Amino acid sequence: AQLSTGGGGLSWGKIGGGIGAGLLGTGFLGYFVYAGQVGAKDLMTPTTDSFRKTPDAYGVPYQGLTFHSHDGLKLAAWYVPAEVPTNKGLVVFHGHTSNKDTMFKKYGWLRQKYNLFLYDSRYHGDSEGKYTTLGYYERKDAQIAIDQLRARGNTSVGLLGESMGGAVAINAGAADKGVKAVW
Repeated sequence: AQLSTGGGGLSWGKIGGGIGAGLLGTGFLGYFVYAGQVGAKDLMTPTTDSFRKTPDAYGVPYQGLTFHSHDGLKLAAWYVPAEVPTNKGLVVFHGHTSNKDTMFKKYGWLRQKYNLFLYDSRYHGDSEGKYTTLGYYERKDAQIAIDQLRARGNTSVGLLGESMGGAVAINAGAADKGVKAVW
């Protein structure tokens, strides 16, 4: 069947196709709005890594401690002394959904030459917090972690970060002129 439009024909197939495309487009738009809402929630309050071993599990001595973030949250940390006494220390920053445990498993070998300060960022691991800010507030907390490392006699400080922790390390290293290295 043809609709007469005066200058040519418009078929029901074209009309149906236009309606179908509109419905499909509306469906995609709805999906993207929904995914954006869910995605934002998952970024700010993700399921975090559940790996939960302490350096003790590897026969490594450490000191468990807590310190407070710039806005008062309790952050869980470990101070792991180097195998040979030194004044060189590293603050180790984990990535989004990770924690200090995972980072020790990967980078604990660095204690051959460096004292390590590992901590769980807000909302991660054993630290307090209702959400993560993907580095925004974490960069402010990093300075306090650096100060904690220095308070233990480490006069030469480096920063090591992975993923979100890499961004935190870069920002903290740029802000603290006494940091010797960032990687």
